[in-house]
Amino acid sequence: MRWTNRWRKRLRTITHPDEVERELDDELAFHVEMEIEKNLRAGMSADEARRQAALRFGGVQKFCEEVREARFFGWLDGFSLDARLGLRMLKKYPGLTIIGGLGMAVAIAMAAIFDASLGVANAPLPFEGGDRVVSLEVWDARINNQTGQILHDYGVWEDELRTIDVLGAFRTASRNLIVPGGSAEPTRLAEITASGFSMQPAPPILGRPLVEADEIEGAPAVAVIGHDLWQSRFGGDPEVIGTEVRLGSVVHEIVGVMPEGFGFPLNHQLWVPLRLDPTDHAPGDGPVIAAFGRLAPGATLEEAQAEVTAVGSRLATAFPDSHAQLRPKVVQYGPHLMDDMQGWEIPAMRGMIALLLIIIAVNVAVLVFARTATRAGELTVRSALGASRRRIVTQFFTEGLVLSALSAVLGLAIAAFAVGRIESVMDDVLGPMGGLPYWLDFSLSPRAVAFAITLATLAAVIVGILPALRMTGSRLESALRALGGATGMQLGRTWSILIVAQVAFTVAILPATLFFMYDFARYGMVDPGFAAHEYLTGYIVNDREVQGQDVMMRDVEEGVFRAAYAGRLEELGRRLESEPEVLGATFTVARAADEPTIRFEVEGPTVVSESVAAEQAYPVKYNRVDESFFETFRLPLLAGRAFQAGDESPAAVNVVVNRAFVRDVLGGGRALGRRIRFASGYRDGGRERTPDGLVGDRWYEIVGVVGDLPPVSMEPGEPIARVYRPLEHGSAYPLYLAVRTRGEPAVFAPRLRDLAAAVDPALQTRNLQPLDAVLRKLQEAMRLGALGLGLLIGSVLLLSAAGIYALMSFTVTQRRREIGIRSALGADPRRILASVFARAGRQLGVGAGVGLAVAIGLDVLSGGEVTGGRGMIVMSVVALVILGVGMLATWGPARRGLRIQPMQALREE
Repeated sequence: MRWTNRWRKRLRTITHPDEVERELDDELAFHVEMEIEKNLRAGMSADEARRQAALRFGGVQKFCEEVREARFFGWLDGFSLDARLGLRMLKKYPGLTIIGGLGMAVAIAMAAIFDASLGVANAPLPFEGGDRVVSLEVWDARINNQTGQILHDYGVWEDELRTIDVLGAFRTASRNLIVPGGSAEPTRLAEITASGFSMQPAPPILGRPLVEADEIEGAPAVAVIGHDLWQSRFGGDPEVIGTEVRLGSVVHEIVGVMPEGFGFPLNHQLWVPLRLDPTDHAPGDGPVIAAFGRLAPGATLEEAQAEVTAVGSRLATAFPDSHAQLRPKVVQYGPHLMDDMQGWEIPAMRGMIALLLIIIAVNVAVLVFARTATRAGELTVRSALGASRRRIVTQFFTEGLVLSALSAVLGLAIAAFAVGRIESVMDDVLGPMGGLPYWLDFSLSPRAVAFAITLATLAAVIVGILPALRMTGSRLESALRALGGATGMQLGRTWSILIVAQVAFTVAILPATLFFMYDFARYGMVDPGFAAHEYLTGYIVNDREVQGQDVMMRDVEEGVFRAAYAGRLEELGRRLESEPEVLGATFTVARAADEPTIRFEVEGPTVVSESVAAEQAYPVKYNRVDESFFETFRLPLLAGRAFQAGDESPAAVNVVVNRAFVRDVLGGGRALGRRIRFASGYRDGGRERTPDGLVGDRWYEIVGVVGDLPPVSMEPGEPIARVYRPLEHGSAYPLYLAVRTRGEPAVFAPRLRDLAAAVDPALQTRNLQPLDAVLRKLQEAMRLGALGLGLLIGSVLLLSAAGIYALMSFTVTQRRREIGIRSALGADPRRILASVFARAGRQLGVGAGVGLAVAIGLDVLSGGEVTGGRGMIVMSVVALVILGVGMLATWGPARRGLRIQPMQALREE
């Protein structure tokens, strides 16, 4: 019975808190009154009797706290009270709430985005046992890169490995999928061993998976399709099993439909058997494949690595010419987007993000400490009434926790939006490769949320506890002298150092950040300058292989294949000319307006800037185009002539440049007859090489000048000067196609695929999309980057200004007696202003100087890359802006100092 009554009372403190509080107040008031009456009977005066009664109970405030804490849920009552008080404080000081909250929210968002990206990059397969699926890779130590010609090694692994009980291989291909009654569409498929379907235990929803018998040479050509493909191309037909479809030139029978969500090995929706015999290929030779496996029961990744290393050592001894530099590796299956990072780099990046939040939180702590000075009277009274230091510190921590919690909510919302946009952009960028791997989920993981909450708690400690500890120390006693005037608290040297460090940090990082934000924003808002919505672009490829065989499809020799490819393009071009919806079509080596950047030398003197002339090599865009290019893109001929018959000969030396080339490289001088040649600086696949269609030491003559084609690529710093060389269709593979249409380009895309398939079922039009869609996707990515950098810059500037403002406000509050007395003695207001600005000026000057030194060092180390070669200009502007922001932040407190009334200050003294 006693136990039941005790729990009933504890629950009542939750269900009826106001009633319990009133009862507590009444009870305490009763005991205090009884003690006062007792003291009066003992002969004390009324004031002394009341004072002694308060001392008897150790302070009413302290006694109330002890009673509340003694309750079972007392801590909850106190926390709830402090949280409500914290919300009122945030409402009372909106400037601190907005500036501090936004600053911490940006840092927390960055932390959550990084942690979410880290989790996505190394996520295991999403099914039971997915963490035991591994990739078997072979790395070439000479080039520090992975090699895919591992078919011979794969055969050895099949025979010798014991730590991996299921071994398989695949390679990705693309074929035109032609279904009965449907149009041709390029489809990425996986040529895969039957073991790939055993990775995920879910069986097909219709038919069967691939089996080992399908891998035998001469077996019927079969295919398994994915759920999405079944729905989109076959309408979810339950009778699809047995349907014959054409993949390129080969007819396949559909034997199975996989369940929704299955896309192994990456993001595939169609699977055919991989028919490759390892014994047919010498060590280090053969087609490129990828190998995967599942660890045997009880085997660890380390044991599998040791076994594979031992096999690799034996192969290196047996085949030194091909295997001496090869290093096999066993890693968890997946794309491993952050494999380039070393073991220390990820913790280091986490630490840098945490440091950014600490810097922001310290700035907010300065604001809180300055605000706390205005509450000195409140805290002094509470302390006099018996409130313990722990209680006051707890209250301040809770107030800081409320602010950081709201910041965490906002930061996580920003992170969720940003992660969603990143996923969309990456899916678009990886669209030609099928999009993101099917198991990657870009939503915020519990780990990312936990990381953000941890940082928010750390921020609450800095924002709440540090100012409270400093406020409630010995200096609180001096506040008794300041209930009607100034405070005896001092900011001290530490806070000044923190302000200097903040200014230095801002000046150091803003130049590079501003440069990248400017480029992102500039290219994110660029106008194409031409009717990009009229063009359909993509590239044209021809199947080179019969399924599973490394032989050309009807074309054995490379020269024969190129000639056949050129013939098919000529036929496709003729068919496009007869289409009423087509206004023009052209083939190019690079996508129009998205060409690679290379360097050209110009023969003879040029009239350009000294910095460019000193290099004697000019970065320009280079492309090879056919005769119809200028007409299709409506580029006017400004001087000379366009390409004509004979110009496409390898021995010809004719080039056409655009107006920007004449302006930027030739300084607006004469162009026709001038000669240029390839200099250097073009890298392809990580190695420097001569671009296609050029001879390194050959001079090429400018025969024509055309108008400018605006850039489509959003690469920062992209030049718009262009050089065009004539294209012979059979001289390059593959080629891009651009078609100008009368109506919507996307509507014409299925017709274009059908025209290509009609020329040859093996002729594919990949990555078809309107040119303005390409631009929008790239611009969206740039705008997203500019927005993120803008938020970072804005939060840093706001916090810097707010920190300086708080410091100067506190300084003026400390000096109100001094300023009042000096005014009473007739001091010139300008001298008073100068004294206030002097302290701010010293801190701003020291911080700006240190920041400039760091920024210059970073710029020198990067060779000018972090500021685009405009380092001194950008850094000087940033330093001046920070100094200006600091001085503006000082102006308000300084003016307030001039309004101090001398008589009031003297009375306070």
